[in-house]
Amino acid sequence: MPRPAARRQTRDWGGPVHEVIILLPGTASPATSGAMRATASVTLIAGVPNVIVDTGDVTQRAALLGALAQHHVDPSAVAFVVNTHGHLDHIGNNNLFPNATFLLDADVAHGGEYRVHDYALGDFTIECRDGGPSIRVVATPGHTDHDLTVVVETATGAVAVAGDLFEYDGDDADGAWQRWTRNETLQRKSRERIRAAVQYIVPGHGGMFRV
Repeated sequence: MPRPAARRQTRDWGGPVHEVIILLPGTASPATSGAMRATASVTLIAGVPNVIVDTGDVTQRAALLGALAQHHVDPSAVAFVVNTHGHLDHIGNNNLFPNATFLLDADVAHGGEYRVHDYALGDFTIECRDGGPSIRVVATPGHTDHDLTVVVETATGAVAVAGDLFEYDGDDADGAWQRWTRNETLQRKSRERIRAAVQYIVPGHGGMFRV
């Protein structure tokens, strides 16, 4: 599976770029009870600042801590946590990151203080302090009413960390995304917009794939 190159490489702008690291690839499968068993993809955008996109299900807590340690990232050093939407398998470990600014829907929270970002006026921008390009948080509704996608430039192209806007590579062929959509027409438009803007996608329940 292709992965963008390391964050200390450079592109045309001359500064360092972020590295997109899938700490935990998500899964989804039927449970014997008839319910759905799901764990979300948890992604680290490593750089200055460090950004986590989705924090997974509570059952992924130990694995997430282990993956962060493997990449020498202390949870206290994560500056932003972006929840692509509010489903429980995507927000279960938010409390691991005590110093982060959290984004969920229009809410932007830090240290118990909340404000609202109006995506109708533009993307939420995370400015990078290492000379690299800004990270954009884009409203991409459809799976729910409030989905967010994180778009980051890397040395090999733009990556969208998209949550369940895309369930996994191939979800068009088997219709998986339609089974879980809140608004199929809106989600289809969001998917097309992201596909046109990036070279790679990290879906909500699988590994990174090339557009």
